[in-house]
Amino acid sequence: MIRELLPEPLEPFAVPVVTLSACHIKDPTFADNYYETILGIYCTYKGQLGMYPISLLLGGQGAEMATQLGRDNSAIPKKLDAEFVIRKNGAKVEVGVVRRGAQIVKVEMELGGYNHPLTHVLFQAPAPGKKTAGSGYYFHFDRLPDENGVWRFTNTCLIRNIVNYTYDAWTPGYITKLEINSSKDDPWGCIPVETIVGGAYAENNLLITALQKLEDVDAEKLMPKILPAWYDKTTFMETGRK
Repeated sequence: MIRELLPEPLEPFAVPVVTLSACHIKDPTFADNYYETILGIYCTYKGQLGMYPISLLLGGQGAEMATQLGRDNSAIPKKLDAEFVIRKNGAKVEVGVVRRGAQIVKVEMELGGYNHPLTHVLFQAPAPGKKTAGSGYYFHFDRLPDENGVWRFTNTCLIRNIVNYTYDAWTPGYITKLEINSSKDDPWGCIPVETIVGGAYAENNLLITALQKLEDVDAEKLMPKILPAWYDKTTFMETGRK
């Protein structure tokens, strides 16, 4: 399943790992505060480990600018109009994400320990004051008319950003409930959940330190795999929903 979802030239990581995050971006330097949830896959490019975000859904006051900047400058597949509930009550954490009337994410977590110790390793053993590094893989594209006035996807290529995380807090979490659902517009339920390794409640800063073009890719192979993360079905004339 993961191999089918990953566009070439990305390759699955040796261990099939899918991540889900829901964040309150409290004090960004490029927008007002907003909320964001990300569904991602661990993968490699020429042996270099990174994260391929299948989809990002945003909501809140600064979501519009965060979406536009992410899509225009970093080819990040972001969408607006998500509604978030992130509630922490003692050792209990609840997360819910709804978009266009559909419940996309529902998570319940007990703080104090992981479902599986592998979680600690996968996230590079986070701890207060610790810095970690990572990278994300994204696909850039343009859509331009040719000499005959026919619109075509062009300039399709793989890019990577390099990021640093600085943690102020990290509390391991045991996932007691996890629902990831698909809607007509957001096929988040496309990956079956076989094993839950665990979660966490964290406070951290993220800094993007570099953006790199890696290589050109075939537009005909690429676009069918990434379009659902960029556009709703209304883009393809499936309108009239209540």
